[in-house]
Amino acid sequence: PDFGNISQATVDANNTVTSYQGSINERIVNFVRPRFAKTREVGFNVEWQANDNLSAVWDGAYSKSTDTTAGNQAWFDANLNTFDPTKITYQQSPSGLPSYTNLGDLSDTSKATFGWFTWEGRSIKDETYQSTFDLAYDFDDAGVLTSIRAGASYAQREKNKTVAKTPGNVQCLFCGVPLPQNLFSTVNSRLLNDGLSNNSFPSYSVSEVEKYFLSDVGLNAAAVNKAGPGADAAAIATALVDIKATIAANGGTLGVQPVLGSGGGVKEKNYSAYIQANFEGNLGETPWSANMGLRYIRSDVRSTGFGQELIRIDTPNNGDPVPVFSPAQPIAETGSYHVLLPNLNVKVDASENIVLRFSVAKTLTRATLSDLTLARNFNVRARERNVSSGNPGLKPLIAWNYDTSITLYIDDASYMSVAWFRKDLSGGSSRVTQTIQLLGFDFFSTRPENRGNGVVNGVELTTQYTFSSLPAPFDGLGVQGNYTKVITGSGTNGQSESYNAVGFYQKGPIQARLAYAYRAGYLASAAANRGQPKNIRAYGQWDASVSYDLPFYGVTVFAEAINITNAQSLAFSVFQNRVIQLQDTGARYTAGVRVRF
Repeated sequence: PDFGNISQATVDANNTVTSYQGSINERIVNFVRPRFAKTREVGFNVEWQANDNLSAVWDGAYSKSTDTTAGNQAWFDANLNTFDPTKITYQQSPSGLPSYTNLGDLSDTSKATFGWFTWEGRSIKDETYQSTFDLAYDFDDAGVLTSIRAGASYAQREKNKTVAKTPGNVQCLFCGVPLPQNLFSTVNSRLLNDGLSNNSFPSYSVSEVEKYFLSDVGLNAAAVNKAGPGADAAAIATALVDIKATIAANGGTLGVQPVLGSGGGVKEKNYSAYIQANFEGNLGETPWSANMGLRYIRSDVRSTGFGQELIRIDTPNNGDPVPVFSPAQPIAETGSYHVLLPNLNVKVDASENIVLRFSVAKTLTRATLSDLTLARNFNVRARERNVSSGNPGLKPLIAWNYDTSITLYIDDASYMSVAWFRKDLSGGSSRVTQTIQLLGFDFFSTRPENRGNGVVNGVELTTQYTFSSLPAPFDGLGVQGNYTKVITGSGTNGQSESYNAVGFYQKGPIQARLAYAYRAGYLASAAANRGQPKNIRAYGQWDASVSYDLPFYGVTVFAEAINITNAQSLAFSVFQNRVIQLQDTGARYTAGVRVRF
């Protein structure tokens, strides 16, 4: 493989590279990722009370969400060409983040040349229609049978994705062209407070760079570069004609064209009906209640898109390889499934302060519409060759859920509870990566697949205690907590552990809350990017909120703080110094006024 200018590499006991000298390449990248998301929704509800026993409810709802980013996102890069890449030193910091030294004077843009660029993005339209009808009949005197509930619902959801990108033959039109000094500005590069780089570096506006290359001066500079050193006027003129012709074929801009094979749509229609009977009675002196029901669900899925085959890979001078596809052909696939979902819930008041609960239910979790698409995305870079796609044939995850618990009530607002749960899973899906051959090259192919069965067992401890016996104003204090431990995970990604602790105050118009949430590290995927495992480091977060109800009707002032200590989430592969992503959301503070009317 090509390791560029890399030398003197060192590895740790896990064969993770911890330092090296040199660089494969060096680029100043301007990465633009705006979002233009909108959501519109409307709902309607009608209730009908026929008599003291019979009632009915109808709900209708419509929503539409859009995100029109196709053609509004960008990747522009430039090379400084002012330092010796063989002298750059990489050293892994204690957190696993990279730290670079010997970068030279990053503010020197005198020899800067333009690199590869693209405008790109995807636009999403997500539209949902939903209608439900429910009937309820309460019996006056039917023994242990107290009521019956029944209903039906219909939901249709359609999600369409349009992908656009600057054509491959345009992306490197200006590779190697010198950039004028007036296009650059300076920004500070200190990232995540972890010493990634303590230098300032040059930046630039993508719109100003685009404007320059569409000007006569920029086009002429590109023609000189294309013609090569020492070219005569005729060669430069020919190069200029070629560049203008390429831009003209793209509509006279450097903008995007649809990438049909990466887009598509999914329409899912869901029909359901249910009936549920509610019971209550006494076993001697022991009160009990229960409900038992059955739900029927049918889902029909139709996925549409465009099929394109990879027919060759072009490699322009100084640029990234460009995939070339066959003409797009409309394609469609359908899928359907139906299932019966029974459930039973039982509650027994074992004593005045102790309640026993048991439930068993069969549940269904549908695949996301994104996973059901026919879209295929190709990456043809030599080090990253991969194909990712959806799978319209995905079946839902089916689970038999068993839960039992015992709760001790200390008073009306204080309790302790211990629960055990088990889930028998079938049809669970995950993204599966395998190696395929395309045009004589090895590509990683990743798509969601139903992977089979699994079992999850666990326990949960929950408590809440209010200090109502304390003298005012301290009688509004209280604490909450819960702890969950997944004991076994056969057929799943293993064990997990989490807990939450909350201190609160609630009395009169004042509400306050301080909370800490923790989740232990876990395996997110056994085969993620390039088929490698993806792990998530343990994460804990502090939050706080306070509010006060003003004496005016419905007016509340509030303040809240999220992630007070600025905890960072880390995704890694097997070992923590093999960093995949370090996410820093920052601490967030909000204050405002809520009005209810």
